[in-house]
Amino acid sequence: MNRSVLVVIALAVFLLSSCKKDASHPASTPDPTVPDPHIGADNSVVFVASENGKLYALDANSGAEKWTFILSDTGIRTGQFSSPAYADGMLYVGSSDRNIYAVNAATGKEVWHYPTNSYPGYFFSSPVVVNGVVYLPGYESKFYALNAKTGGLKWAKDFPREFESSPAYSNGKIFITSNDGVLYALDTATGNTIWYAGGAGADWGWDYAYSSPCLKNGVVYALTDNEANSTAQLNELSGEDGSGYHGVYASYYIPSRFTFFSSPVMDDSVVYFGGLDSNLYAAKIGDLLFYNKKWSFKAGAPIYSSPAFDDSTVYVGANDGYLYAIRKDSGTLKWKYNAESIQVVSSPVVSNGVVFCGGYSYFFALYARDGSVKWKTPANIIPVSSSPVLITKQGKAIHGGISGMTN
Repeated sequence: MNRSVLVVIALAVFLLSSCKKDASHPASTPDPTVPDPHIGADNSVVFVASENGKLYALDANSGAEKWTFILSDTGIRTGQFSSPAYADGMLYVGSSDRNIYAVNAATGKEVWHYPTNSYPGYFFSSPVVVNGVVYLPGYESKFYALNAKTGGLKWAKDFPREFESSPAYSNGKIFITSNDGVLYALDTATGNTIWYAGGAGADWGWDYAYSSPCLKNGVVYALTDNEANSTAQLNELSGEDGSGYHGVYASYYIPSRFTFFSSPVMDDSVVYFGGLDSNLYAAKIGDLLFYNKKWSFKAGAPIYSSPAFDDSTVYVGANDGYLYAIRKDSGTLKWKYNAESIQVVSSPVVSNGVVFCGGYSYFFALYARDGSVKWKTPANIIPVSSSPVLITKQGKAIHGGISGMTN
């Protein structure tokens, strides 16, 4: 399989045979039901994983390190692209050492881990946690559902190809695209396929399915490469059966074919997503057959990052090393921040006037009003390609756009 695109993202990530932990086990401490007395009380906390093999908890106000957890102890840069998900005082993340971890958000101590057969040195997909269950595939052709408290296996299902996108949840179903070019809707209780879309002529992953679907009000928004008419397109499907939401396939067409890395995010009636043609797109949902282009913004390089937004602005990273802030009403540049990076693939998170994101050698927080730096925390000269999750003072979890978590 041609991995040229992967090399661009990974920036010469080493293929490693990492030290695999013993079989899945619960730790004697801490009690996963005990919340962090600081989370949701006095201050906000941001969690992020780095390609240096560490999971960080940082004070959202100062960037000061609260704790670190070792995901991979090889000491060499790995393909740590999985982003942490937060639920009920716990963090869940896939590690480049092949394990799925549950970590106490208060102390940074392991609660359990589950071993997968993920390809050594890589973990692309980010978890979604719903009703006490962690849903996550490794970089392999198997999808796992685990008990969130114990790490016990609820079910595992085999698929024709490996996964590089992240799952999303809606109404008893998990949605995910696979590298076989198919978008799947799975029963959360059994893992059985309820419906699927894709295959010949409409490839939901092309050769690589990095882009993840997003859900709103039971409607699936997903990006695909269409061989039939040599276009890329954004589709709107019914979450119930995969049919066109309006009785036909409502699609927004892009007049070029390329694989998507950026995942779509939904804001009221507008969908934002980035492309390898360097454009950030804003597409307004049409009434019947099509989307209406609201605007597109040309960044300085292809966009792998998934966008985030607040009331007035859309934020997204690009492969020119900049984080861009784009006005939602006009699609014009508000500001851009030089992250001193070859590329910014981390998907930003924005809350209370602050934007959090990962760069090449540090994690940073910017003031949303003008892009000025609030703080920067070093990551040992190793890229932060994972996306953050922020726990606000009110205890709300805000995840990056690459994650399927419902916030």
